[in-house]
Amino acid sequence: METIYAVINKLIALFMLVMLGYYIRRKNIVSENFASETSAFLTKIVLPVFFVMAMQIEYTPERLHEGIKIYIFSFVIILLTTIIGFITATLFKIKGADKGIWIYGCMLPNHAFIGFPVMAVLFGEESMFYAAFANAALNTLAFSLGIVIMGLYAQDESKKRSIKELLITPMNVGMVIGIVLFLLDFQLPAPVTESFNMIVNTMSALAMLFVGMVLSKFDIKDLFKGKTNYEITVVRLILIPVCTYFLLLPFRNMLDKISFGVIVISHALPVGSLVATLAAQYSDNPVSASRYIFTSTLFCVITIPVISLLVI
Repeated sequence: METIYAVINKLIALFMLVMLGYYIRRKNIVSENFASETSAFLTKIVLPVFFVMAMQIEYTPERLHEGIKIYIFSFVIILLTTIIGFITATLFKIKGADKGIWIYGCMLPNHAFIGFPVMAVLFGEESMFYAAFANAALNTLAFSLGIVIMGLYAQDESKKRSIKELLITPMNVGMVIGIVLFLLDFQLPAPVTESFNMIVNTMSALAMLFVGMVLSKFDIKDLFKGKTNYEITVVRLILIPVCTYFLLLPFRNMLDKISFGVIVISHALPVGSLVATLAAQYSDNPVSASRYIFTSTLFCVITIPVISLLVI
């Protein structure tokens, strides 16, 4: 139970940072430009560096084999969560731009900013290597197919993007560099490693502050309004991870314990904080995204520890 308490403490700490981000933007302690620039810094610098550092581990064929299995299983499950997004959006009668955001919210969990710190607590630092492969599968689909799907429901034609335009992103480039360095068994020089680790250590705090700054556009009471917020929270935090767990059970012997746990927890996370940023770029109504993020992030403090009991 000590591990579960540690997870709860970590989640509460992360949510407190969301509230701090909300406060400092609401009080104009930082500007709106600061919020958008924080997003750019996270996606173009911090995350690519993180992926490189996650792969700074001694090469073994066993690790590579396990990483590939995680990538394949995660890829298939993300496709299934996309289908779940379509089905549940239809059941709950979500229409227009909101439907694209709903589906994308089901596809894109907050893997990097909440998932990585939670998995480090649950499974140890070495799990970051395997979590990076799960995140690679997520990047492959969420930042290509996912954005295309969201754009399909946008009325503004300029919001639509082709998959080709979206495949080469800083995050994907960082992932490729990290894998190449791992396959070559090349360790970065100590000064580079130390400076990169300093950058990585800013990730969770900056990401949660960013979520709070995005939410600051709305009165706190408005973030709780609307049953749709709670419907997607149930889908994202309960339906999807439970389906993931039972879908993986027949293949449990093919994965080691950490790999199995990493994949399940990867899909037990709240709506990704980047959904709000990307919805602003590729959809007509980013307001829904912010509400989905807030509600699911709030309730994940309860649901993630419960789901964790299935895999520790």
